[in-house]
Amino acid sequence: MRSACLGLLLVLASVPAVCRAQDVPPDDPAINPPPISLKLDAASTIRLASALSAATGTTITAVGPTRPAGGSSGPGPAPPPITTIDVSNEPFWNLCNTLTTNTGITFQQAAEGGLAFTWPAFNGQHPVAPKGTTWGGFFIYAALMERRINANAQRPAAAAVDNFHFEFTLMADPRIKIASVSGVKLTSMLDSAGKDLLPGTSPQVDVGQVPRNSVGTTGPVQADPKVTHVVSVGITFPFPAQHAKTATLKGEARYQLQDNRTVAVPFEFKDVELPK
Repeated sequence: MRSACLGLLLVLASVPAVCRAQDVPPDDPAINPPPISLKLDAASTIRLASALSAATGTTITAVGPTRPAGGSSGPGPAPPPITTIDVSNEPFWNLCNTLTTNTGITFQQAAEGGLAFTWPAFNGQHPVAPKGTTWGGFFIYAALMERRINANAQRPAAAAVDNFHFEFTLMADPRIKIASVSGVKLTSMLDSAGKDLLPGTSPQVDVGQVPRNSVGTTGPVQADPKVTHVVSVGITFPFPAQHAKTATLKGEARYQLQDNRTVAVPFEFKDVELPK
């Protein structure tokens, strides 16, 4: 994933909540903040940021338009969006997806902590709200899946390595008091024929060692609790030679709260079309 903004590249589905006894249950108020009501008429981005901050009791800022990678331009500059919205008792991420659908606003981690939102710089660029796993106040969606064939330029005779690369984003309601994201793992990857596509050991990422979050920094996420509400993760493992066209992926992300309790957030992506 190149940024942690909301954007849809895969068709995904949610997973039933499953947790262990030592973990925080999904209905605990610490990880399942109350729904939000918001009513605005022709609001500027500054007013929207103020209203979202007031509704959540956190700092949510507007950081300006997002320009496409490579310096390319669009058919003309897009003005800041004007927001009209009237929702009652909506979960936070449902509200965010509604804003993305209606205005093109997308959410990301703010460098100073909390969340920020941005919008397209040019006309004709309108992000699509993603579909993913919602569990408590957490939202997880996939952003990139590709087949990578890596060759050693220094050893042309060496066999190329065929890998499967999967990237997804972990997003937490800004009201959840997170201390760290300790790790992410895939626990199952079955194709539509029932074949297990994972290698012998389930791929997992120690997020404290190899994070890539939306503000482009690297290094231990645990060292700075301000950048734990939106984290991008990539997992790479050997690509199976034979497989069906689609697969279901399951996994788990582990968080530690500031009260020292742990949260195991399950996720599942169904009917994912595999790269050829």
